[in-house]
Amino acid sequence: NKKVLSIVTGVSHSKGYGLHICENLAKSFQNIDFVLLSRDLEKMKTAKQSIHSFNPKSSFKLFKCDLSDIESLEKSDFISKKSITNINEYSRLILIHNAGTLGPLAPIEEISSSRVIPDIHTNITSLFSLNSKFISLCKEINNNPHIPHLII
Repeated sequence: NKKVLSIVTGVSHSKGYGLHICENLAKSFQNIDFVLLSRDLEKMKTAKQSIHSFNPKSSFKLFKCDLSDIESLEKSDFISKKSITNINEYSRLILIHNAGTLGPLAPIEEISSSRVIPDIHTNITSLFSLNSKFISLCKEINNNPHIPHLII
């Protein structure tokens, strides 16, 4: 059977999109494992239980991660062969960018540039960093850069 690995950011809310995306993936693929990234490890553990109920064969790796902290994100290795040691078992990889923030909700003249930098990092800069790590990982699988992968 073909095995799928899905890496999803922002899976921490009991009613959030990330949780529902993962639940639907768990229902859609018989052999799927998850790497979940979120700022809140406890909420992520609760989300894992819900996802697991849809597909008890799924395995999970949970990583606490603040996507607004780009320096830390760049140094991380949760999307790598070091963290995903069984990477060659997968025939398809999926990266879903679900995390995001609205940022400050105020008139623009009341918002300082320094206040929006963490939001820009979460919503834009982290995508570049994660995509780079993900594409590198795809290329490492059995030295096959053509493994099917999807970035959403």
